[in-house]
Amino acid sequence: MEAIPAIPGSRLTHAEYLALERAAEHKSDYYRGEIFAMAGGSSSHSRIAANLITAVGRRLDGKACQTYTSDMLVHPLATDLFAYPDVSLVCGEEQFADDEQDCLTDACLLAEVLSPSTHKYDREKFFHYQQMTSLGHYLLIHQDRAWIEHFVRPDNGGEWLYRQVGHPDDSAAGLKSSLILNSLEMEIPLTEIYRRISLAPFLPPTE
Repeated sequence: MEAIPAIPGSRLTHAEYLALERAAEHKSDYYRGEIFAMAGGSSSHSRIAANLITAVGRRLDGKACQTYTSDMLVHPLATDLFAYPDVSLVCGEEQFADDEQDCLTDACLLAEVLSPSTHKYDREKFFHYQQMTSLGHYLLIHQDRAWIEHFVRPDNGGEWLYRQVGHPDDSAAGLKSSLILNSLEMEIPLTEIYRRISLAPFLPPTE
């Protein structure tokens, strides 16, 4: 999703935010008492998220796991952030903020499809998301090239590892790669994630 300027006003408690959010017509993130309205993403943005959910879902047959779209709110209990990741995956019993069951407090995988206006924010959210002990994978998916930035936590805990999947400049080369999610026993070709997406064939190296 794409963030637009924060809604002005007094600082809200978690309970006040959730009450407002559940009655609102449009989704908003929350951080430190402030709410931030979210605007819809591009068609490529939505299609990539849908492709990932489909690809993961195909590999979850028989497993006690559930995928969610950006309609599911996520709140790491150790932080003050409430946000809507583009894709959430939970394996095992789901944990929710309250009985409404519309706000997850755990996930094993979260993914964001990067947009020009939100790429910095999506990176900053990882600081909060990683406070969930259940989280093992965080994906930053570029929508103009076949390139995924994959943060993975080793099965035995410890420091997060950073991996690049695909290619930051050459989409043809990038599409030959696969996303490996060892703890979930998954290997997903990037051709599935970028199915029906128009990618730039070559981009100058990023700074």
